[in-house]
Amino acid sequence: WFTVGSYPTLMLVGSAERGTQQMFSQKDSKGVDKIVEWARLIASEWRWLYSQARMDTFKSVEHYREQVLGSTDMWFVIFTDGVHCGPCRTAMTNGLRLSAGVAGLAQVGVVDCEEPDMGELCYTTLALPAPPHQPQVRVFRVGPKDEAAAPGYNGELLYNA
Repeated sequence: WFTVGSYPTLMLVGSAERGTQQMFSQKDSKGVDKIVEWARLIASEWRWLYSQARMDTFKSVEHYREQVLGSTDMWFVIFTDGVHCGPCRTAMTNGLRLSAGVAGLAQVGVVDCEEPDMGELCYTTLALPAPPHQPQVRVFRVGPKDEAAAPGYNGELLYNA
């Protein structure tokens, strides 16, 4: 579930619904005061993100097509292999940061490729690697993206861990 590179590792894990996590730098002092300061900073950031960010989770292919391909908005979509693995939680946390940063300019969404209804979209249409795979971020341009306006358009790969 979590990616632990070495011991000891300090990590804050947020709610399962939001999938947030943050690792304490291995380079920083592990003194109590430094850890408490770090935890407070992360908690403050997460409270702000939870109040500011809007990240849609697509529950069906139809929902994804309607919201992303059927809109003229720019979209950043994170494709994960579940929502509980370490890299997936990091991608979700960074997705919240991205959403807050591009608010009013673009939309941010998540597709959980582990969901049975999303398998064909992820592994056939978009040709993501077979599971388990690292999160992938695609950007979908401003303007029409539907099949009539942009046949076969699947966004551009922005990040592939």
